[in-house]
Amino acid sequence: MNETPKEDFINWEETGGELRCTPPEVAKSANKKARGYFWEAIYSRTVEIPSIEAELDCLTTSRSRIEGSTGYNNRIIKTGKNLSKITDKLFDTCDFSAEYANFTFKECRFTNCNFNKGKWQSVKFTGCHFTRCNFAFSDFIGCIFRDCKFDQITVSSDHLVFERTSIGSTAFMNAIYTNTSYLPSDYSVDTQNYHLIHTKSKVAQSILQSTQGEADQDLFFEAYKERTLRWLDWKIHRGKYLEASDAKAGKPIRRNSTKAFLISIVPRVEYYITHVSGFLTDWGRSIMRPLSIMFVLTAIMTAVYYLSITQQYHAQEYTVILAAQRAIDVSLVAGYTKYAPGATNVVDVSGGWLSYLTTVHMLVGLFWYALIVPVVVRRILR
Repeated sequence: MNETPKEDFINWEETGGELRCTPPEVAKSANKKARGYFWEAIYSRTVEIPSIEAELDCLTTSRSRIEGSTGYNNRIIKTGKNLSKITDKLFDTCDFSAEYANFTFKECRFTNCNFNKGKWQSVKFTGCHFTRCNFAFSDFIGCIFRDCKFDQITVSSDHLVFERTSIGSTAFMNAIYTNTSYLPSDYSVDTQNYHLIHTKSKVAQSILQSTQGEADQDLFFEAYKERTLRWLDWKIHRGKYLEASDAKAGKPIRRNSTKAFLISIVPRVEYYITHVSGFLTDWGRSIMRPLSIMFVLTAIMTAVYYLSITQQYHAQEYTVILAAQRAIDVSLVAGYTKYAPGATNVVDVSGGWLSYLTTVHMLVGLFWYALIVPVVVRRILR
C-alpha cells in the first residue's frame, strides 16, 4: 500500500444521476474552526474541517471507471447503497458520522479520521491501520477487527460502545492516548494521564463484555487480561489523587507522595500477584500449564523429602514411594494433617525445618487450587 499525495485523491460528486470527479481545489472546505476537542487525536486549530459529503460507493471495485482511486481526503463519508468490499484505500482527515452496515474494509488506512457519532453494524475491518483517529461516541455492533493496527487513538469511556464485536484488546488499549499538545492553562499533563488510566480501565471492561460470546477464545482471554491489569493499574493511580468530589472544580488534586505510596501498597501487591497468577495459567487459556507446574512441584518435593529424611534423619527404611505419597498429599492439601507438627507418621520428623517446609508446600498447594478451579470453571461456563 503506497502513500499518495493529497492532491491526487479522487473526489466524487453525484450530478444528474452521474458520478463525476470534483477537482481538489474546488472541493476544499472553508470551515476554519478548531476540529475536535483539545484532548482528541484529531484536534487541530488549522486543519480544514470536512464539509463536503462523499459516498463509499465510489470506492468499491464494482465501479470499473473508478478502479485505482486512492481514497478520500477531507470528506464527510456517507455509506452508499451498493457496498461489498473496499480494498487498499487511504482515508485522510475524514469524518465517519453516519450509519454503516454489512460491508468490508480490507487493508485500508485511516489517518486523522473522526469516527465520532458513527454507527457501525456488521462491518468487517481486515488488516486496516488506524492512526491519530478519534472513536468517541462511536457504536460498533457485530463488527470484526481482524489483524488491525492502531496508533494514537482517542476514545470516550462512557460513549464508545462495543457490542458483540471481535477486536484485539491489547492492540486497541495500547494505542489509546490523550492529546496533551493543546492543553488549556488550567489543565496539566499529570491530570490528563490520570483520566487516561481511568478511561482505559473502563474501555477494557467494555471490550471484555463484547467478547463474552466470541468464538475465538484467545480474543476473550486477551480481553480478560487487559481488563484485569488495566483495572488494577487504575486502583494504583487512583490513590495518588483526592477524589473529584473533594477537589476544587471537580478536578483531581495530587496527594503528598508519602500518603500516596502508602495507599498504593495493597493495590501494587495485588497487581504483582495477579501478574504471576496470570502467567501460571496463561490468563485462563491453559489448563495444562498449571497441571504441568503441579507435576514439576510434586517431583521436586518428592526428591527433597526423600533426601532429607533418609540422610538427615537416617531413616533408611523411608522409600521414594513414601516420599512421593507425602509430596502428593501435601500438594493437593488432601493429607497435610498426617505430616503436620505433632502428627504420628511412619517416620517421625515432626518439628525442625522440614515441618516448616511442609507448611510452605501446603500453602503453595492452596495457591494452586485457587488458580486451577477458576480456570476450569471459566472454560466450562464462559
